[in-house]
Amino acid sequence: MKKAKLDTEHSHTKTSEEGKMTTVPLTVDKFTFHHVLGTGSFGMVMLATDSIQKERVAIKAVKKQVMTWNKEEITEGKILQMTHESIFLVHGYGAFHTETYLYYVMELVTGGTLDVFEERAPLSLCTVQFLVAEIVCGVQFLHSKGIIHRDLKYDNILLTSQGHIKITDFGLSFRITKEGYFNGTPALEKIIGEPYLAADDWFNLGIIINGLVSSPENLERFKTFIELVENRETSEYFTPTIKDLLMGLLCKDKSLRLGIRGNIREHDFFSSINWEEVESGKMTSPLKISTKDATDEYVTTPSVAR
Repeated sequence: MKKAKLDTEHSHTKTSEEGKMTTVPLTVDKFTFHHVLGTGSFGMVMLATDSIQKERVAIKAVKKQVMTWNKEEITEGKILQMTHESIFLVHGYGAFHTETYLYYVMELVTGGTLDVFEERAPLSLCTVQFLVAEIVCGVQFLHSKGIIHRDLKYDNILLTSQGHIKITDFGLSFRITKEGYFNGTPALEKIIGEPYLAADDWFNLGIIINGLVSSPENLERFKTFIELVENRETSEYFTPTIKDLLMGLLCKDKSLRLGIRGNIREHDFFSSINWEEVESGKMTSPLKISTKDATDEYVTTPSVAR
């Protein structure tokens, strides 16, 4: 699939019978839709085959009506234009639209979601270190571009067939520019006095880590996640170093939260991590991913709106 600027003018190149290259605009008819991979408040993601390139892709369909609150209307599309710069983000290939829907064409990631491994918690220390290190790389890339994900969770962290992570779903993301704007409106902190928007992503990472290093806890006994961590006894899996990491990420004061104050990569939890190796994608994943394509597990037949 050609990786080009992700906008409504994106198109395929095709060789004609005379051997000439021609341009074929992207439309719904250029794809065969198989089944729904996932749904959310703003749309659904479907497995599809590109009839020209003969490649399987993931296509997210979003109703234009639910996007009218956003002046730029295609903030997610603008973010997908940048994702090819990081191996830890799902890459966008193109976009097109119909009268009522906007479609984002993205790479297909076939290893399932992180929630499968959260259900097997607690995971080994080396596995958690690897997963969290890759997530940190993805989050820091987004923040370097002024993007706050705002919806980091197990379902939005996909796994490749080689066991590497890919952050997905930018439907709730903010993009803050140097001019102080996000989503086409004045930056949120200028409206509500909140200068630490990026801290929310680090808090959500803390929740993810907590779920990977411990069996499910009864949160009802505690008012907050930080209280849960404070009152948990250390163990083989929940080490003092992990507890300290979580205390930093879940800190109630956003200005003091790890990731906002201090470089998270320098925390003792990552002392054995070679960050250059992680960034390059050369670090071998300790995860054992099933050879079965996880995208084949979904059987819902999509109704493709036009």
